[in-house]
Amino acid sequence: MVPIIPIICGLAVVEVIGALWYSTIMFAEAWGRYAFPGEGLSGSPPGMQPLAITFLGNGLMAAAMLFIIQTTSANVFYVAMLMSVFQAAMQMAHFAFEKRHIMLYVIDVGYDIVIIFAMAFVFSLFGV
Repeated sequence: MVPIIPIICGLAVVEVIGALWYSTIMFAEAWGRYAFPGEGLSGSPPGMQPLAITFLGNGLMAAAMLFIIQTTSANVFYVAMLMSVFQAAMQMAHFAFEKRHIMLYVIDVGYDIVIIFAMAFVFSLFGV
């Protein structure tokens, strides 16, 4: 059984990181410039749907990470490293075919790697 408390705590940490990562404190302007060329972040806010989808995706990622750790008895940070490599590699093709700017790839995949390791850290605090 997948423990729910580490997932909830991990998701809370990830939401805080996401709020900072895509804020004007960090990468909002650069991300907007590369994600929406010529428009930037001047358009209307995206609403709740992208946030809900992101939350669901992060929850599934956390559950998958815990499942892998529990079924293989692998070190949590080893699993995080493998998931990060897979994430970065899988996104390369999308960015290449969509002809997106390399900096958008760096910002988005950098975020994914940071949150994967943040979840791993939270899980390690729970002894997972």
